[in-house]
Amino acid sequence: MKDKPGAISAAATQLDEALRDFERAAQTALRSSLRSQKHIDKATTSLNEAAAAQTRVVEELQALMVQFNDARGRYESTAEALNRRGDEIEARAKETSVLVERFEALGVMAKETTESVRGIDPGQRATAVVQLAELEARMGQIVEDAQTLHHDAQAADLIDMTQAADSLRQQIAGARNKLSLALAKLKPS
Repeated sequence: MKDKPGAISAAATQLDEALRDFERAAQTALRSSLRSQKHIDKATTSLNEAAAAQTRVVEELQALMVQFNDARGRYESTAEALNRRGDEIEARAKETSVLVERFEALGVMAKETTESVRGIDPGQRATAVVQLAELEARMGQIVEDAQTLHHDAQAADLIDMTQAADSLRQQIAGARNKLSLALAKLKPS
C-alpha cells in the first residue's frame, strides 16, 4: 500500500521552491526600471523568467494535486477496508456471543446438576435411586449439548470455545460415569 513515502511532502517542497523562484522573478520584473532600452530589455528578460517560473508553479501545483488525489484514494481504500473489517468483527462478535451464551447456560446447568448430587440422601435408597437416575439423564443431556457446542465452535473456528466445550463435556461425562456407578450400587439386584 505504501508506495512513495514522503511523496506529498516532496511535491509540496517542489511547489514551495517554484513559488519562491516565481516571486523573486516577479519582483525583479516589477522593480525593473523602464527608462532606457537596456532597462526595457532587462525587464523583458525578467518578465520572461517570471512567466517561466509561473509555468513551473502551475506544474508543481498539478503535481501536488496528483499526490493529494493519490493520498485521498489510498485513504478511501484503507478506510473502506477498515469498515469492512469492522463489519466482520461485529458479525464475528455476534456469532461468538451466541456460543458464549450457550456455554454459560451449560455451565450453569452443570453446576446446578452437580450441586443437586450433594443433596441426595443415600439413606433414602428408593428416593436416591430416582433422583440419581434423573441427574444421570440431565448429565447425559449436558454432555450431548456440550458435544453439539463443541462441533458448532469448531465449525465457527473458535479455538478457545472448542476447547472449553470439550473440557466441559469431559468433566460432565466423568461425573456422569461416577454417578452411574453409584446408581448401580444403590439399585436392588
